[in-house]
This record gives sequence, structure tokens and C-alpha cells, in this order.
Amino acid sequence: MRIIKSNRGFIFTFEAIIIAFFVLIIFILIYGSLSHNFQSNLEEKKEIESYHKALYLKDYYIKKYSFPGLYKEEYLTNFANNLNLEEKTFDPINNISGFLFVIENNSYDEALEGNINLGYIRLNYTKLYSNVNRDFNYSPLTTKSFIMFKENLYIPKITGMENNNTFNLYGGEGDHIYFKVNSEITDVEAKLINNNGEVILKINGYILNTSLNSSYKSLDKSFFKTGINKIEVLKAPSVVEFSVKTQNTGEVYYLTLSPRNVIFKIPIS
Repeated sequence: MRIIKSNRGFIFTFEAIIIAFFVLIIFILIYGSLSHNFQSNLEEKKEIESYHKALYLKDYYIKKYSFPGLYKEEYLTNFANNLNLEEKTFDPINNISGFLFVIENNSYDEALEGNINLGYIRLNYTKLYSNVNRDFNYSPLTTKSFIMFKENLYIPKITGMENNNTFNLYGGEGDHIYFKVNSEITDVEAKLINNNGEVILKINGYILNTSLNSSYKSLDKSFFKTGINKIEVLKAPSVVEFSVKTQNTGEVYYLTLSPRNVIFKIPIS
């Protein structure tokens, strides 16, 4: 009290002001520290929530835009819906909105473009092949705030329907080829496009290790069956072309799924 009370008539002494100043500084430091920690925790919580929301949206988009997309009705009812695909797919031919995505290029696309007369759609300067005769509707977003995720997904690269007893299939390393025939398969041949080398195939669960070149080579037709067939190209130095012949002319449906890195850019603002 002697320090605070002045005998000269002043309310506070100089020492009292210094004490009050130090008390104020300590209060400001404590308040600033608590406020900073609170704001940091709040921002961290918001960032975590934004990340989880974007992660949820990414998974939602993958499920929503999985294969099949905007395909002809007879293709869906007669083939695509009966495949029971095990692959985690993403189908860029859907009417996609709400996010940006980029599909990394595949080295086999150029080989396909140079040897196969197919229409293609453009997706962020990446070519994917499809002959479903549907326009691709895509408008990029303008927002600059994104959370990015990378997924390895299977993209439908080649699809088709024919009425014939001879047809061709194509696939590069890693591709999964599905086709359905309603007649007995009499002959299957395979060759590499513009290359030679070892090829490992998995045909309806059976592993086949063989060497191919630019000339057709017969494959054991016992691997194949009437109905839905699946060829997995486990190893190949270039695109493999298959020529399939059936006993009678009939409906043929086919699909090539290609594994791609898909980068999802989810807006957070």
C-alpha cells in the first residue's frame, strides 16, 4: 500500500504504474498465446474437415462416375451390366461436373492411334478411345483452391458391338479385355503391333506365356468359351492385337479397360 498510495497527493506512485504495466504485458502475452493456440487449432480443424470432405467427395465421384457411362442402351442391357467387374473403374464419358480431373497418358495410346481406325475423345490433352458415339460433356471449373488426390483406376478405352464371326481385340500391358460371344470359338490368333517380345496373358484365369511378333500366332482355343471371356495382358512390350473367329455369325460385345492414374482436384471453396 505504501507503493501504491502517494503522500504527495497523487493517486498512484511511479512504482505502481510500472507494476500495472508489467501486469498488462503478462496479460497480453497470456491472452495472445491462448488466442493463437485457439486460432491454430480452429484452422487445423477446418483443414482436417476440408480434407475429409474432399476425400469423401472423391470417393463419391468415383462411385458415381464408374463404368458404364453414357453408352447405347443395347450395349448396357446385353453386355456391360452382366460383366460384374471386379476393377475399380472411372468413366470419363459420363456427364461429369463438380470437380476437375486429369488422366495420365498411356504409352500404348499412340500405337493404337496409328493402327486402329477408332474415334476418340479428348480429355485434358489425353486421348482415350471409344466408339460409343456419344459426345463428351466437360466444363472445367475456374476455382483455384483444390485438394488433390491420385487414384489408380481402370478406364474404358475401347468398346464395341458387332454382328460378325471374326473380330479384333486390342490391349496393352495391364489392360483387361472383356468380350462376349454367343457362338463356339473356332480360332484365336494374336500378334504384337510394331514390336517383338515376350507376352504373358491371363485368359479366363489361365496363365499363358508366349513370344509374339508382328505376325499372327495361334493361341490355344481351349482357353476360351462361349459367353463372357476375360483376357488380362500381364506383360507386353507393345499393343497386343487378337483376332477371334467364331463358328457362326452372331452378336459380339467387347471392352478394353486400361489402368490409369487419375488425379482428382476437389474444390474446397
